[in-house]
Amino acid sequence: MLYIILVAVALSPSNLRIQQDTTLCADTVEAPAGPAYREAEVNVPVRLNRRVVPTYPPASKGSGKTGFVQVRYVVNPSGCVEPMSVEILAATDSAFAEAARLALRRLQFHPAQLDGRSVRQQIHQTIRLPPPDST
Repeated sequence: MLYIILVAVALSPSNLRIQQDTTLCADTVEAPAGPAYREAEVNVPVRLNRRVVPTYPPASKGSGKTGFVQVRYVVNPSGCVEPMSVEILAATDSAFAEAARLALRRLQFHPAQLDGRSVRQQIHQTIRLPPPDST
């Protein structure tokens, strides 16, 4: 069995506004097996279990602009985002794309179900990063 070992990136608790847990969904992820289904192809689609809000990039704080990142990724049968599947389709700029990529590594889902078994599911999502409050 092939395993991919991920190197964790340390984030301070202030980087996550909703979930203070900075652990990765899985430090050891099994190599992808089987097809990644679309939502319409599964009996029960993935459901978010642990939400993580991306950190607004420090270099962009002065701009006051809202960042947007369109991503495509696969949630594995364990409910984790497969890091190698993350594809940035469009982004306001690279700093917002990196913030979204880091947050995706910490999401936890209830996996998709097909005929009573957990399966991989492909997700398309737009992530919005509003500027932090100026208070």
